[in-house]
Amino acid sequence: MASKDLGRNRENNSLAVFDSYILASPEYLKADVLFQYFVLESHARNKACSDSAIIQNSMYSLGFRETPEETARCYQKEAKRWAGFGEKHGFPKGYLNMVGQYIGQGRAAEFVKELACYMLNPGTYGNDDRFIKEMVERL
Repeated sequence: MASKDLGRNRENNSLAVFDSYILASPEYLKADVLFQYFVLESHARNKACSDSAIIQNSMYSLGFRETPEETARCYQKEAKRWAGFGEKHGFPKGYLNMVGQYIGQGRAAEFVKELACYMLNPGTYGNDDRFIKEMVERL
């Protein structure tokens, strides 16, 4: 359901999620905004999210584009930028290389899907090392 009135007050964040519906201002609701909302909700409930360098660094780097390939390339660029800020913002060893391999092999959609799954349900893999290991095994 879209409501222009919801967006008039910036404190509302232009988005309200309920069990059976979502209220949003029409100009505001986009896939990446909704995805980010759900990741932040998962983060608030799940300690595994705060323990994950991948999830922490990907929360604001994974913006959805027209195609999975474009999404993965933009994500890779942002991830490299975050890694440049130092160890605190770094990714586990081998992660950026693995991302590049998925993109290089034309499997960006598979990578984006699995990253989104990990971000929304960190228990799927348990931790960053297991996520990387399983993704590398699929290459």
